Amino acid sequence: MNKFRFIPLAIACLLSLHTAAQKSTARNLLAPNHVAPPHWYCGYSLEPLEIIIHAPQAASWIMSMEPYADVAFNGTSRGASTDILYINLSINRDARPGTLNFRVKVPAKNGTQERNWSYALRARNKQWQLQQGLNSSDIMYLIMPDRFANGNPSNDKHPEAIADIYSRDTLKGRHGGDLKGIYEHLDYLRDLGITALWLNPVQWNDQPRESYHGYAITDHYRIDPRFGNNDEYLRLVEAMRSRHMKMVMDIIPNHSGSRHWMYLNRDTGWFNAWPQFTRTNYRASTMLDPYASAYERKLNSDGWFDHHMPDLNQRNIHIERYLTQLYLWWAEYCGLQGYRIDTYAYPDQEFMTRLCQTLLTEYPQLGIFGETWVNGMGTQAWFVQNNIRQTLNSGLPGVTDFQLLWAMQHALTSPFGWNDGLNRVYATLAEDYLYVDPYKHCIFLDNHDLTRIYTHLNGDLNKWKLGMTMLLTLRGIPCIYYGTEILLSGSTSPTDALVRGDFPGGFPGDSINKFKEEGRSKTEQEAFRFLRSLAELRNAESAFQDGKLMQFTGEDGTWVYFRYNAKKSFMVALNQENKPRKIATARFNERLEGFQTLHHRLNGQRMRIPEFLELPPLSASVFELEP
Repeated sequence: MNKFRFIPLAIACLLSLHTAAQKSTARNLLAPNHVAPPHWYCGYSLEPLEIIIHAPQAASWIMSMEPYADVAFNGTSRGASTDILYINLSINRDARPGTLNFRVKVPAKNGTQERNWSYALRARNKQWQLQQGLNSSDIMYLIMPDRFANGNPSNDKHPEAIADIYSRDTLKGRHGGDLKGIYEHLDYLRDLGITALWLNPVQWNDQPRESYHGYAITDHYRIDPRFGNNDEYLRLVEAMRSRHMKMVMDIIPNHSGSRHWMYLNRDTGWFNAWPQFTRTNYRASTMLDPYASAYERKLNSDGWFDHHMPDLNQRNIHIERYLTQLYLWWAEYCGLQGYRIDTYAYPDQEFMTRLCQTLLTEYPQLGIFGETWVNGMGTQAWFVQNNIRQTLNSGLPGVTDFQLLWAMQHALTSPFGWNDGLNRVYATLAEDYLYVDPYKHCIFLDNHDLTRIYTHLNGDLNKWKLGMTMLLTLRGIPCIYYGTEILLSGSTSPTDALVRGDFPGGFPGDSINKFKEEGRSKTEQEAFRFLRSLAELRNAESAFQDGKLMQFTGEDGTWVYFRYNAKKSFMVALNQENKPRKIATARFNERLEGFQTLHHRLNGQRMRIPEFLELPPLSASVFELEP
């Protein structure tokens, strides 16, 4: 096992004990292939705890448990699969950590054999419930681990993995990035101003092809060994916590990989079954459409995402318990501060509401946002906590704000008009009344599924700067896709793998290292400094984090909005035209009253508030208002 050299001795000792305990527990098992969850924590209100045992002929096991204070053994149950057994426990919140000891009778050819089996109950970490979760004070950075940095070439291939291409010359094969590579660049990210990391899924993806992206999980409780292991993930999270950074885990309650042990050994009703392969129609609007066909609704929620991604049936009580326990387990295991929920619009929505409510009951500060790649503000709002009267009251706090994404992209590429250009962003924000709290939305200009923003803008650095200014000064949680700071390019045409390129300098043998200033071109360094300056400003000024937003309608190619709180006020003035524009400041007296000076926080210049403020072509100006 590869170990980071930078971990304090105390942490290393704790992890060593943890690993030893796991090995000790393994010797007591009746050789199950999987135990889910692998251990549990005291102090949850969840009832009951259902442990799934996957082992040869597990359904025939007869189990009894030694008495344990505040824990009741409610027996076992089984379904159609002979290799699956369910253990049901009631665990009082006052139960103390320790070991549950079971006696297991296993039928054999030469008579019944008896074995001992133990299951660990651990104490919850009270600090996890008190720590600050992901929120609008953060700047998030999205990383595809396989493509960011390779810190440990020895794990590029793994003997347990079925055949999958490993070559940096392939678009959809493994390139070798891992957790240690991310660990080694935490200081780079912190210097950039990043306070939270969202990693594309890092759990075991033992699929025969295209497993690099992580969205076809085959073991939810295990980190993919080509990225590292569970202990290394713990170390990474702890190293981030010491740098005041937060970890956001990408989770996928909608589907698994086709080689997941649960699919290969599936019990009745675990997955949504069809007579033949049936793909989802990706029509999230059918969930709220008053005129929708029941068949099309079913296609949206029960259809498979892809041939190798079978659709989980969250209406099945065993799957509901499995998923709920899974995400509670990871939150406690390493003290996560946020969850990004993949393909949020496709699972059963009543289950998703219960899941979010359970997570927030146990971890009130946990930041949660769901991917809602949908069309229309009303459709997007339906899936999140909103102010619309409807039958389903969503428990989801925030979404990936695709409506704002498309508005910002439109503003950067389309001529100005009544509802076009920058006015499209104005109009989109004007509909925030639909949401309970739009500050919990993740806002972005690109991601792992979209053409990179610098490519989308045809390499126009001024438009890129204008976009980055909006991203870092508007409401919500801004997310920067890895490499954006050095102008990484890539289009989704003809394949999304082209937007998932390697970060130059992150891999052995790279001739250029763009993690270092000397490896960047003049233009790349200009972009890096600009983005870092914006991040420093947002991190330093609470007005940009959770302050109020007041916007004025766009005029003559320009748009002005204010971010302010009791401490400070800022004016953001954007010009999307290729020529200078003058704006009359009297129009903004509502926010300018009491101030005399504009301090341009991006170039340091100060001026008395003029009657007419001139904005340079294709520019973004961020002024602090001073008495």
